[in-house]
Amino acid sequence: MRTAKYLWAGLGLLWGCDQASVLALSADASVEAPEQMPVIDKPLPLEMVLVPGGAFYYGCSLTETDVNCRDEEPPGRILSLPTFLIDRLEVTRAEYLACMEQGACSPPNYRDCQLDLSTWPRRPVSCLHPYQAEEYCAFRGKRLPTEFEWEKAARGTDGRIYPWGNSPELCGRVHQKKGSDCASDSEQLNVGSFPENQSPYGALDMAGGVSEWVEGSFSTKYPVPVHRGGRWGDRYDALRCSHRMRAHVKDLPQFIGTRCARDL
Repeated sequence: MRTAKYLWAGLGLLWGCDQASVLALSADASVEAPEQMPVIDKPLPLEMVLVPGGAFYYGCSLTETDVNCRDEEPPGRILSLPTFLIDRLEVTRAEYLACMEQGACSPPNYRDCQLDLSTWPRRPVSCLHPYQAEEYCAFRGKRLPTEFEWEKAARGTDGRIYPWGNSPELCGRVHQKKGSDCASDSEQLNVGSFPENQSPYGALDMAGGVSEWVEGSFSTKYPVPVHRGGRWGDRYDALRCSHRMRAHVKDLPQFIGTRCARDL
């Protein structure tokens, strides 16, 4: 069954991703050690960015810098991951339509959301059920990122609050809802519309616009899929790299998108 993987509850210390490659380091470990730059003997996909292996800060602990930790965010700790690749941009409508035309993907149908893929080809695809996001990534020879990979790709190794740093100033960085100081009348814009909304590794749009499905389960209490990154209209505290959202009956599926990852 395609959705069965989301119903297990073996979360333990690491909050939902059964990833043997994730290493929880000791309390006195440091992220100051250099990242593990791999030896690469072949060209990397142009649409992906490299995230070197090594330690990074995961989760949220109340500090003078970040006072907005939420109950659903794991306590801050230092973890280590192997090197991986992640898409520089979110999957577009045109890219998903190409998958459908090849017979590898089905029409977007999450919570009865309908999306006309023939319009606005450079806008992020949405209305996908998690299994449809997985099918698309598999079609491209990729997979969904784990929560750990997603967060490291978004914030790097310095524990920053947002992909661009610690400033909560959103204008010029995030697509905002009508009524804000720098609002747009459109609920979505083309992917990559905000060059300042860039992670330390060069991934764009990891905060705002649409959130993104990741691999894993939310918690033992709520063993359901997870999406990360905040959405159009979210406040600054919901756009933080450590913020987590669970699949819910009140989801707005038009604001959940997809980004793929791959082992190196």
